[in-house]
Amino acid sequence: ATVELAFRAMKLAARSMVHGENNTVEVWSTCSVDQILKDRRFAGIVDPLGLFLSSLLVPASRAPGGTLLVRFAHRAYQEYFLARHVIEDEPALAQVAWPAGVREWLHDLRDAAGEGSEL
Repeated sequence: ATVELAFRAMKLAARSMVHGENNTVEVWSTCSVDQILKDRRFAGIVDPLGLFLSSLLVPASRAPGGTLLVRFAHRAYQEYFLARHVIEDEPALAQVAWPAGVREWLHDLRDAAGEGSEL
């Protein structure tokens, strides 16, 4: 259950770091823990740091007002979990003009799924 929640948190974090405006997509390096914890699956979590110890997310800083910001330990993890989110949770986003790293993961994950392997 912990691993499933950690994967969910990482996919939500990756999605929360995407910002679009005027047909331009930017992938930011941080997001607020509050954005992740809005998901109903995290309703019972009182200490989000415990959840992130089981993930590839690390505390980044505190935003004004004391909100904890998190980032991925490496950009490749962020791109991978964003691609997984798109494929598994929001396939309509596959048509977005993603940065090259995300496009490569989308392609690789689709190829792996086509060969019968699980994502």
